[in-house]
Amino acid sequence: MYRASALRLTWRYLLRRCVRRDFALRDVTDLRVSKAWLGMFRWVADLCCAYALLAFVHLNLRVGGFPRVYQLVRRWPTSQAATTFSRTEVDRLVSIMDHATALYFTGCRCLQYSAAAVCFLRSRGVPATCVLGVVARPFFAHAWVELGENVLVGVTDKRKFVVLDRF
Repeated sequence: MYRASALRLTWRYLLRRCVRRDFALRDVTDLRVSKAWLGMFRWVADLCCAYALLAFVHLNLRVGGFPRVYQLVRRWPTSQAATTFSRTEVDRLVSIMDHATALYFTGCRCLQYSAAAVCFLRSRGVPATCVLGVVARPFFAHAWVELGENVLVGVTDKRKFVVLDRF
């Protein structure tokens, strides 16, 4: 009985930490569960945060339009929780963002997806940037996510786009 109530309180504590964007695996080391369960919990917590960010960006696009989302992404801080990150960790976070997009109740356009992905990656300590670009003829605008010079999400050939802004 005591173990179940202590475990329940610990899960509530972890969910609160996840919402505040400072969740880390070191917070769950006191639980006596297997590493597979810990990995699954971390994946589900990250998926819920990514889905919530998609909804938050969607709401900001509806209420304030592009200027509001632009300021939101520009002001979103990069977390100092993880100063070093591996390519596999970044790929895992991008995969989680793809799953959240697939589960989202409406279709996601490139701006909504890129803005939410940049906020999600920055909250996990990855200094990603959102890039807006256009093609003149035929006119086509697109948003994608970069980490340094590498494209994480979006365009396969970024040379045909004229970059308007990086934020």
